[in-house]
Amino acid sequence: AEKIQPHLISNFPANASFYDYYFDIDALCWTRFSLEQELKMAKKTFASMIPSQKRIENLFVPSAETIRHAYLLECLVTRQQSTLVIGPASSGRSALLRNLLFDGVYDFSKKMSTEHITLSSHSNCVSMRHSLESLLQYRKDEDGVLALRPPRDNKLVCYIQDMHLSDADEYGDMSAIECMRDYLETGGWLCARKMRRRLIEDVTFFTDLATNHPNTQYVTGRCLRHMNLVVLAPFSLASFKL
Repeated sequence: AEKIQPHLISNFPANASFYDYYFDIDALCWTRFSLEQELKMAKKTFASMIPSQKRIENLFVPSAETIRHAYLLECLVTRQQSTLVIGPASSGRSALLRNLLFDGVYDFSKKMSTEHITLSSHSNCVSMRHSLESLLQYRKDEDGVLALRPPRDNKLVCYIQDMHLSDADEYGDMSAIECMRDYLETGGWLCARKMRRRLIEDVTFFTDLATNHPNTQYVTGRCLRHMNLVVLAPFSLASFKL
């Protein structure tokens, strides 16, 4: 039998960096990231906001680094891959995720709904379960399996802000984060009141973690190993050059 040789749709540009290009599915070719185009879109988005929204905290200025990270995060969220963004304080972790999940997610997916849960020193497993279960409803799938799912056949992307702010208990565990681990590892968690397991489906976690916060040492690797890691470096002025 004749051996079929693989056919390349598009050759990667010669002497180019892989970090400067992405593969455009529509054009079927490698396309260079354009900071100038992203800046124009950011200006247009800010100008279209209603007056009450035109505040400094809603202004997102893209850079060469945020464009690359946003593309990678977009690939992860559309494939429902839970992700952890790591970086030092003031590296833009929260701003990058908020801009992607709450402003840009509807540009590339019509079946994603996003919600925001903030952790604090008072967060524990009970408050975490209550916050997430309030966003879901019991529904059966085609096979008749009853589980907690997002409403209207959507996929829920849950943004957990500042994972490190959850306080550790006397045993050194962050019980709120252990709830996330239960879901990522077993697809649900135990209902202590009814002593039965609750099945949860179609939920993806996106969260961020500060590398220089004292509580970071208590974040268990049992949870982190189930997440894709995206690391942000401190901002440099060179990343804002066109």
